[in-house]
Amino acid sequence: MQLVIGRILCVILMITSVNFAASVVSVKQNGTGFALIRNGQPYYINGAGDKYRMYEIPLNGGNSVRTWGTDDKILDSAAAQGLSLTMGIWDPATAVAAVNKYKNHDALLMWGLGNEIETRTANTVQMWKDVNAIAVQMKAADPNHPIMTAVAEIGGSKIQQIKDNFPALDILGVNSYGGLASLASRLAAAGWTKPYIVTEFGPKGPWEVTKTSWGVPLEPTSTQKADSYISGYTGSIAGKTNCLGSYAFLWGFKQEKTHTWMGMFLQPDIGGGRTAAVDAMTFLWTGAWPRVRCPVIAGNGIAIDTNYNKGNRTSTFATGSTIKCRIKATDPQMQPLVITWDLRQDASLNPTSGGGVEPVNPPLAGAVIAASGDSALIALPLKNDTLRVHVYVHNASGYAATANLPIVVDSRVSISKSSFNSTVSGIFPNKISGERFSFVGRRISSNRSLTQGVFFESLGGNALEKKVVIVHNQK
Repeated sequence: MQLVIGRILCVILMITSVNFAASVVSVKQNGTGFALIRNGQPYYINGAGDKYRMYEIPLNGGNSVRTWGTDDKILDSAAAQGLSLTMGIWDPATAVAAVNKYKNHDALLMWGLGNEIETRTANTVQMWKDVNAIAVQMKAADPNHPIMTAVAEIGGSKIQQIKDNFPALDILGVNSYGGLASLASRLAAAGWTKPYIVTEFGPKGPWEVTKTSWGVPLEPTSTQKADSYISGYTGSIAGKTNCLGSYAFLWGFKQEKTHTWMGMFLQPDIGGGRTAAVDAMTFLWTGAWPRVRCPVIAGNGIAIDTNYNKGNRTSTFATGSTIKCRIKATDPQMQPLVITWDLRQDASLNPTSGGGVEPVNPPLAGAVIAASGDSALIALPLKNDTLRVHVYVHNASGYAATANLPIVVDSRVSISKSSFNSTVSGIFPNKISGERFSFVGRRISSNRSLTQGVFFESLGGNALEKKVVIVHNQK
């Protein structure tokens, strides 16, 4: 108890002893490039977006955080951790008031005037003129912090419009994902000569990846996502003289098409923990990999055993049938792995765009009927739907890896007899009088109308799992 109280007092002292003297930040041309100068010293941004577990950013080599709104507590928390903060002003109409309120805070690095605001209007020329007028007012109220705006990539005439209509802009922020590796060369080709910051980057977004035959995006594994952070960073951030740094997205978790796509951490209800994206940023920020790293998922992630249930061989399976899923995962430290699964409705085609708030998409109760080692048996629902099988891999340190696979359940698909060759025909005849069985009038074979019962299924090695499952087929 004394130790806990001592730690709490230490944290209080840290927060109350932070020096909140106003910072002075400017952009200076340096030979053929630019440098950010903070309180008289060159300052390169090794940043991350969002406030979740902010204390881990400096522990992994980061020095800055970006927000999408104004908040006193976030500024104080950043200062307590020794971090600078790019404060987002979501609504330009509130900009001058925000500047006057927060301009003297020591943690403040710059103003982020709008985020992808060009996507919300058809008349972008007039919009940039209006935002420029606001930026002029902001500079008059606070000459000590640069102004940046973040745009969604740089396609079309976007760069030329900004050059022509937003002269008060100090720094261009670019949110870039799948195209990040080529961003620096594309900015040069578009004629951008001022400094830039990559304000969001990470894995390929849902709008950039391969789609299934039924049109839903295929999410990369967490291992593949880490590779995207590295390739994008080395292509357009590291060593680029016009680049003042970057903010990795997202230092936390959120529901954006799936609950795992954009987060660098997993949410607590699926085990929590950092993913390999944090490992990658540690390497990029410090030049060294962390001592303990996240588990690694091989290949494209989840595989469905088509010898068990072949479906129609295009990831479409019968309603009420059961699938066997496998994942190949390893741990760099040879720590034991805990693998958990769930099944969720596929929410990736919801109309929300631009990172807007999406409804929570919970797992389907009771879908995972058995799991052992790297495999799981999953019971599919009795009605047509589009779904995703999710897997979460944790090592003994609590670090995580994840993957998912979209599937379709369709009543027009017949259940493969190979799904039941030993379980149904071999086990059911001996268990027909068991109290856990019920008759529901659907055929499994010519002489059985059972759809619910106890059966045994091997999940690897000699391990046998006894479960209650639902099997179903059309007449």
